[in-house]
Amino acid sequence: MSTTHDEVDVLVLGAGGAGLAAAQTAAVAGAHTVVLEPATPVEHTPNVRMSGGWIMTLTEQETGDRYLRACAKGLVDPGRITDWADAAATKLEPWLAGLGVDLIDEGTTRAAEHPGLPGSESVHIRRAETDLPSPITGQRGWCRPDGPARGGEALYRGLMHGLARAGVEIAWETRVASLIAGPDGEVLGVRLRDGGVIRAGDVVIATGGYGASPELIRNHLAVPDTKFYGNPLNDGSGLRLAVSVGATIARMNRFVGRGIASYVHEGHEIGFMVDMSGGGYVICDQQGLRYTNEQPQAALTHDFYYTMQHFDTVQGGYVRSPSYYLFDQQRMDSGPLAYPDRGPGGVGLYDWSPDNGKELAEGWIGRGATPSEAAAAVGATPSNSFDRAVQEYNDGCARGVDPFGRPADSLVVLDNPPYYCMPLHVGGPHTSGGPERDPAGRILRALDGEPVPGLLGAGELGQAIGLLYPAAGCALSEALCSGFRAGATAVGL
Repeated sequence: MSTTHDEVDVLVLGAGGAGLAAAQTAAVAGAHTVVLEPATPVEHTPNVRMSGGWIMTLTEQETGDRYLRACAKGLVDPGRITDWADAAATKLEPWLAGLGVDLIDEGTTRAAEHPGLPGSESVHIRRAETDLPSPITGQRGWCRPDGPARGGEALYRGLMHGLARAGVEIAWETRVASLIAGPDGEVLGVRLRDGGVIRAGDVVIATGGYGASPELIRNHLAVPDTKFYGNPLNDGSGLRLAVSVGATIARMNRFVGRGIASYVHEGHEIGFMVDMSGGGYVICDQQGLRYTNEQPQAALTHDFYYTMQHFDTVQGGYVRSPSYYLFDQQRMDSGPLAYPDRGPGGVGLYDWSPDNGKELAEGWIGRGATPSEAAAAVGATPSNSFDRAVQEYNDGCARGVDPFGRPADSLVVLDNPPYYCMPLHVGGPHTSGGPERDPAGRILRALDGEPVPGLLGAGELGQAIGLLYPAAGCALSEALCSGFRAGATAVGL
């Protein structure tokens, strides 16, 4: 199904967080704006909806700018970071409030992930909440359709209701075949896969990353089988469109990540963020060797994947992906091992069982009388090294000192058999590399570094995240702020 319009002012590709922010910004300014989305309404699962719904704002622009630049380590245009910092400090929270979305503290302190860097004190992280009902009848998910909602669902509802109030049409089940380029390389619109043509004053590519494209993952990420648990339609189509008109690409080896679980369900691979709270934990490599302080993984920080990307020149492979997460009956009894309110569970793609029993029966979780038996049950090469790793960890618990420097309050002994194991793969919710863009959101040409006329970008495809991930809620913050910028540029603001 495609749009009935054959000419618009602003055409936005993708109804995720960045695309919805761009479209609403342009429409409120008076532009005739249409959004093209490949999903059906009921199966609409953008990453903003699958997220935990944490939003990073900044208490002060200059200080926040300093911190974001320190995290980028020179990999991102400073002008883009300054524009993001300004919007995150002054615009983001009131704009969300205008959509009916509040940002709340949930009683747990969340702060910048790199407190030693200058400006980290400006980071403020809260979670989205709304009383708005579901915008589309029939969508499955964690929250009740009549509200209230918290997390990614709350953000999604606010964005979708805001779009409707602005009078923006979403053309569902609509896929773009190609961009239409003029004689001087300017983008004039798109050709649709059903044969239709839409002319546009500006096209905004906000199609998400390429986490659902095994080919692009193999070609651009260090670990060839890196896994993702985001929107299954994030197949890199926007990247291909931008490259087709000469766009330069940047930071293609960057993504938002940690160790994740990934399984084949009903013929499709599906990933999960793992909840390690409620018991002790040890993570080993494929030889059964414990290799690091696991607490950052358990705390869901976003740089643990760097540790997992280690290449063993003796073994000739990435021996930490998969790694093996070992735990005992105490954690098994503490609740689901995957978060039910985000990722696939948050949008109804999969319902993880409360007692983990369904997943144990599927073979997703290994069980054994010893740690080695549990690891072997999920494909690890049988080795007594897993047993030794757990014993050495338990010895450290008894002394109150961990050989890898784990905080004392995280040292919970593993002594309640049977033991269990889950494979952890390098992965995350989404990639962040893509077409490079300038501070105004204009996609740049590889040939001369100049903007491609008529072509803008927003969101995680070419996101302004460099070497270090600044804080929880950072990707959503950048997606929305870059959406504001693209929408404003499209209407000349």
